[in-house]
Amino acid sequence: MGREFAFRGEWESGRGGDRFGRFLAGQGLLLPRRAFSKFEMAFGLLSALCRSTKPATSHGIGRKVREVESSIMKSKHLILAGLVGMSVTSAHAVVLVQTLDPGYYNNNLGTILNLSNGNPHDSAQPFPVFDDSTVSFPTAPDISAASGILGNWLTTPGALNSNWSGPMSIPNSWTPGNEVAVIYKFDTLGAQNVVAKFGVDNGIYAWLDGNYIFGARAAGGVGIWEYTLNLGDFAAGTHYLQLLLEDHGGSNGYAVEITADTYTPAPVPDGGSTAALCGLAFGSFFLARRKRS
Repeated sequence: MGREFAFRGEWESGRGGDRFGRFLAGQGLLLPRRAFSKFEMAFGLLSALCRSTKPATSHGIGRKVREVESSIMKSKHLILAGLVGMSVTSAHAVVLVQTLDPGYYNNNLGTILNLSNGNPHDSAQPFPVFDDSTVSFPTAPDISAASGILGNWLTTPGALNSNWSGPMSIPNSWTPGNEVAVIYKFDTLGAQNVVAKFGVDNGIYAWLDGNYIFGARAAGGVGIWEYTLNLGDFAAGTHYLQLLLEDHGGSNGYAVEITADTYTPAPVPDGGSTAALCGLAFGSFFLARRKRS
C-alpha cells in the first residue's frame, strides 16, 4: 500500500467515501487499515464528549459534530500532540521532508567560497572551480569567507539574517557555479531513527543543530540516493538540519528524502483549548482501546 501513516493530503485506506475518512484525509492524515475502526469509534466518543448539555436531537448533534470538526481543523497540531504520547508510527517510515518541501533558503552566496580552503589545485578543495574528484570531508570546511552572508545559521538558526528566505519550497536546482544554503526545521516531541537521503550535483556539507556531520562531492549528476545520513533519534525540542550545497559545473541538482520510524509533532499554540481538551480525550480513549486489544 506504500506509506500507511503520514502527513499527506490523500487517503489510501480504501474507505475514502466514508465521512470520517474524508475528514481525516482533509486534515492531511492517513491511518493504517487496522487503526481506522478504532479511530472511527474514538471520533464518535469525541463528538459525544464535546456535545452540549442540551437534550440531543439529530439536528443538534449534527451541528455540534460540525463545530467539533471545525475546531479540530483549526487546532489539528494541538490535537496530534494531545494524543497522550501517541507517536506517528507504522511499519513504514514516516516521510518528514521530500524534494521541493519547505525550508529556509539562502541563495546569496554566489561564488564567494570558491577556492577559499587552501591550495586551489588540491583535489581536497571543498569549493573547487573545475575539479570533479570524488572526495569525502570528515572535517567541516572553512566557510568564514561567507560569514557575513550566512550569519548565525549554525548557532542561532531561529534568528536568521535578511539573506535568508522562508519557509519556502527549496528549489531542486540553482545558478550553476554558485553555492546555496538550506535549513530544515523540526519541532517535535520526539523522533526515532531519523534518516536523511540526498542526491546532489556536485557537493553537500551537513550540520545537525550546528554540529558538522558530513561532507562529500562527486562528479556527474544527481543520483538517487548518493548519500545516506543516519541522524539517530531526536529528543523533544526544535532541531535544525543545516546544508551547504556546492556546484562548480554547467548544471546542478538536488534531491532529498528525510524519514523517521516514529515522529511526534510538537504542539502549535493557537488558542484552541477546547479542541486540545477533546484531543486528549480522543487520545486517551484510543490508547485504552489499544491496551485492551
